[in-house]
Amino acid sequence: PVLLRNNVGQDATWIGFQLEGTKSNRDAIGAKLIVSLRGSKLVRWITGGSSFLASHDKRVLFGLGSRNPFDPVSLEVRWPSGLTETVSGLRPNRYHRIVEAKTSAN
Repeated sequence: PVLLRNNVGQDATWIGFQLEGTKSNRDAIGAKLIVSLRGSKLVRWITGGSSFLASHDKRVLFGLGSRNPFDPVSLEVRWPSGLTETVSGLRPNRYHRIVEAKTSAN
């Protein structure tokens, strides 16, 4: 038996999100995530159906590179329901669970 381990990028900063829709679909498929950190913006979409009879992790991961792991991160979520929410002061190097607010979209 052989154990292979990939240690590339272990010292890089990252942040992850697990979204849960309440008014939108539960897996938040179709949601747009915009991460803001020190003037930079990164964008990801939550998609579904990547393979036949298979699925992938619904969590979204952003690589932040060699940034300071103590810099706060801001997240804007544009839910499929039309609601837009912003969460500030998030800490890197961990996953954050974001639940869609039950307020109505404008």
